[in-house]
Amino acid sequence: MGFVTALLASGAMAARADVFEDKCLSSTSATHGGEDDWRDLGNGYVAYKGYSFGLPMVVIDKNGSSKDSEPSSYGAWLTVEACASGRKLVVPTFECASWDDVECSKRETSIDIVEQADKLLDEAASAESKMTFRELANRFRALSKGVVIRDGDGNETCACQVAYPDLRGNKTKYQY
Repeated sequence: MGFVTALLASGAMAARADVFEDKCLSSTSATHGGEDDWRDLGNGYVAYKGYSFGLPMVVIDKNGSSKDSEPSSYGAWLTVEACASGRKLVVPTFECASWDDVECSKRETSIDIVEQADKLLDEAASAESKMTFRELANRFRALSKGVVIRDGDGNETCACQVAYPDLRGNKTKYQY
């Protein structure tokens, strides 16, 4: 699959969401972050959401007093991956760092484009769409300035293992 291959779901046997969850949920979730909401976009492409959070770092001085030295941080992103190459489009969808945890629950203090990102993914995966990976990246850049395209790191992801195991090529096989 080339970099400019259209993201088309037509004619593709899409992996069911429950299969992704059964295989990927426990192996991609950690204490302070993980993945969820995996999707087969068709034609060798998958999408999934990642998240991470950090609790305030507490420093205790020599007198036994404590104070927070780093704010709480929360982040979420959407990844669209071309399973054959491992190339990834990473879109920040929510970011917040605050000394006050309540502030991060207020949407107006953060980047929050989850709904718009989901609509754009639906459009890209529709049978009528002929959107290329590069076009999708440009559309996401209109929503979020932090969009990046990363080359594959030589490792298969859980989502690609579930949806497109035949596209692994020379990548290291994902282990559940």
